Amino acid sequence: MTSVKLDKEELKALLNHSKEDKNASTVIEEVPQDSAVVTEKQTDHSKDDNITKNNSSSLNTSQANHSGLNPFSNDAEREEAFKETKQSDIDPVRIKIADQQLRENGYDHLPKEVYAGFWVRLAAYIVDYLFILLLTNLITNIVGEIDREIFWGILPMFFNLAVFCLYFFLMTLALNGQTPGKVLFNLRVVPINNQSNKLNLSTLVIRELFGKVIFYYVPIIAVILIFTSKHQHPLDMLSDTAVINERYLNAFAKWKLA
Repeated sequence: MTSVKLDKEELKALLNHSKEDKNASTVIEEVPQDSAVVTEKQTDHSKDDNITKNNSSSLNTSQANHSGLNPFSNDAEREEAFKETKQSDIDPVRIKIADQQLRENGYDHLPKEVYAGFWVRLAAYIVDYLFILLLTNLITNIVGEIDREIFWGILPMFFNLAVFCLYFFLMTLALNGQTPGKVLFNLRVVPINNQSNKLNLSTLVIRELFGKVIFYYVPIIAVILIFTSKHQHPLDMLSDTAVINERYLNAFAKWKLA
């Protein structure tokens, strides 16, 4: 009888050992599956992150293109993008507020595209110079009829210089940083490195009177603006001013809202 009981106990022990072995093997088999699931989840998350990054980068590019100011495009693409701003669905009131905030924050932290380049400033200057020639001829005809000998004998050089300087000074003062040529091309003279966002009288005197005397005799100094970060020539630097393209300032305001 004793031998029979021992056999049953041995059988129970053997059964218990076999169950433990099966459980262990099951755990071992399940671990790789769980790790595989974790790996797949990590792969899915990385894919999602990549998709999100790609979408965000493409969104930023599309926003810049939609606003008309994309710093990463060439001139032709930026001009094409600017045409698309006419179809913008952004509230004009919000654009006006954003534009005003940019002006109040100062003009020295704007993108380089906002500062007017050489060719557009040259075009504006040519228009202004044509106005100056018409004005000079008109005045000389009127004064010449009064005393032609005195006028043509003594005053021609100083008269032309005076008309040149006074034209730019008075027009810039009356039109708040613009002249007829600048109005035509959406340009404006603005102060930089200044707490105020408006031109003061002393700045205008330095830039449009004394500065224009230098510019009248040495106009070639304007070429220097090609090589400066804010497209400033020496007269701009002397008076702490710059010339902005208001069309691109408006586009930059749209870009910030897009």
